[in-house]
Amino acid sequence: MNPVTTEAKFDRNIIPSSVCKTIKRLNKEGFSALIVGGFLRDCLIGIKAKDYDIVTNAKPEEIRKIFKNSRIVGRRFPIVHVYDSARNFIEVSTFRSGQSISNTDGFITKDRSFGTIEQDVIRRDFTINSLYYDYSDHTIIDFLGGANDIRDKVIKPIGDPLNRFKEDPVRILRALRFQAKLDATLDKSIEEAIEINSSLLMNISPSRLFDEIIKLFHTRDNIQIMELILFYKIDRFLFTELNIDLFFRAALDNTAKRIEANRSISPIFIFSVLLWSPRVTNLKKISSSRKLNSFIIRESDKDILLKQNKLTNMPKWIKEGILDLWSMQHRLEKPKNSSIVSDKRFRMAYDFLVLRSETINPNLKKTVDYWTKIQ
Repeated sequence: MNPVTTEAKFDRNIIPSSVCKTIKRLNKEGFSALIVGGFLRDCLIGIKAKDYDIVTNAKPEEIRKIFKNSRIVGRRFPIVHVYDSARNFIEVSTFRSGQSISNTDGFITKDRSFGTIEQDVIRRDFTINSLYYDYSDHTIIDFLGGANDIRDKVIKPIGDPLNRFKEDPVRILRALRFQAKLDATLDKSIEEAIEINSSLLMNISPSRLFDEIIKLFHTRDNIQIMELILFYKIDRFLFTELNIDLFFRAALDNTAKRIEANRSISPIFIFSVLLWSPRVTNLKKISSSRKLNSFIIRESDKDILLKQNKLTNMPKWIKEGILDLWSMQHRLEKPKNSSIVSDKRFRMAYDFLVLRSETINPNLKKTVDYWTKIQ
């Protein structure tokens, strides 16, 4: 396999010093070290790069010995997190041969078969993620035409996408994320593979699916991704209900703007909005037969979260945050005690109320004005 090697067309100084030091240290110890994947993809499409994953021929145990401030993570795919002085980590992985252990469904359960760069590139998912950057001579190494595919805005698979999705169904979500991010089209073989194998997402643990959903929400292209999820009809494997109404769309847009402005974002808020519609529906059903009180409402809310949790296992602190946020909506709607302003979740609850008033219930505007003045 003969790669195309070209001079990189970006400023080398954009690479954080901690990444450079990690590469140089590995080189000093006699190992090759290249930046791979997202960094190059983003540079070539003119987006500020955030991911700096390093791949090397050093084994995880060897990397761990070189960097004392590191630890090996991952069960199926052992990688090393190398920490800098600010406790941020750089992901360092070893070239893999792709000779992994799979279950009867083709799902990869273990991959400790280390190999060469030529083997490593073939086991990756899409050609747009198959580029390598050599810091030592400032060149890009392209084995599979990934640079052209990035330029042409097309997502192509490496190998048979039917098998690649069986190996790891989360690649389906990655394909949609990249489609939205690059404003690209999916290769027809990928579209067909999604249609055939999308149900395999049910084989992914709810905890891992939650992590992947967070990645989809917490991106500048979150609205487009949600629309693609509906288009390819995979929402039923991820959400109890996915309704991209004005309320949810505004929340996604707000999240995207906060990301652009480097402001904090919380999964509590976006999941509270996502599940608000089924919550309201559930409470209406209950109220048709009996009078609501705080206990009944709380139990109904827990039931909504329990159903979603079977698909995407949310951490306890997020579930508690959602319950608090919903509960505070009732307190804010009937303002009696201004001491709620001191509650740690007041600001989020206030923002939630504002969003409701702007999208689904304009009658709340006077209440919003009241709390705006109180603040």
